[in-house]
Amino acid sequence: MSRSAVGPDGAHAVVGMTAEAWGSAVTLTLDGVGGPRSCDLVAVGTDGSRQTVTSWTVPAGGYRTRTASTLTTSGGAGLTPDRIAHFEVRDLDSGQLLVSVPGLTTG
Repeated sequence: MSRSAVGPDGAHAVVGMTAEAWGSAVTLTLDGVGGPRSCDLVAVGTDGSRQTVTSWTVPAGGYRTRTASTLTTSGGAGLTPDRIAHFEVRDLDSGQLLVSVPGLTTG
């Protein structure tokens, strides 16, 4: 199962989820993000809880669309897919929301 979204400044994220006994295995493909900066992917639960799935550093050249410079990473959350309202990709330093990707409970 996967969902995608584009943020207000052009960040494009595709998030994949697989149900596991312990929660959800999560994959992220991201482009359209300038660097350098540090970011994280957070799963936001239907109850408002927040769990960091993974974090990374964007290189100075950033992740651009239609190039080989795209981030692909993975992690996990202790929430099953049906308990994830959405995912947020955020700049760790500024807290800026780069893109919000709906979970399975949305739309």
